[in-house]
Amino acid sequence: MMKRSQTVLSVVLCLLPIVLGIILWDKLPQQMAIHFDTTGNPDNYASKALVVVGLPVFLAAVDALAIFTTNRDPKRERQPEVIRRLVFWICPVICNVAMPVTLFIALGKDIPIGMIIGSLVGVMIVIAGNYLPKCKQNYTIGIKLPWTLQNEDNWNYTHRTAGFVWVAAGILMIANAFLKIPYVTLILVFIMVAFPFIGSYRYYLKHQ
Repeated sequence: MMKRSQTVLSVVLCLLPIVLGIILWDKLPQQMAIHFDTTGNPDNYASKALVVVGLPVFLAAVDALAIFTTNRDPKRERQPEVIRRLVFWICPVICNVAMPVTLFIALGKDIPIGMIIGSLVGVMIVIAGNYLPKCKQNYTIGIKLPWTLQNEDNWNYTHRTAGFVWVAAGILMIANAFLKIPYVTLILVFIMVAFPFIGSYRYYLKHQ
């Protein structure tokens, strides 16, 4: 179980980019890009205040909720330590990579945000996929379907399948961060969700 001081540290790290935003405040435009298409061109904008303050606060809230939920799991002792650490770090890392990149792009810097974020997400998925098969049955971390929560053998089978699929998908995401082939990431996300779900349900039908 994560200590309260660790939770506070994780949330504070999410808020850290606000300091950079305040330092650059006078140089930033009133409207800033917050979303980019597959070619790296901005296609959605938000106000400066929302980007500099709102986004870090939102990620900090998501971070606190994720850690709180993980710590409150009655079966938390069965959660892999590495996966719990990933829960601790995922929001701070994303925030402290994505926010500075977003700010400097707003200042006119030519930064390949798609390559950076795509690679980062791919690496995290590879790490998660590598440890999914080691994830024992619990109520917070893992693929929580009615039949996986009811049957530990189904849980183990599903997470072995998902681990292989996630590692492969993560590697392909990293490669596509450089290749920039349209819709590949969406297809990979669909496969990451669909394949374990279908495999798990087939296992349930076969063994119920």
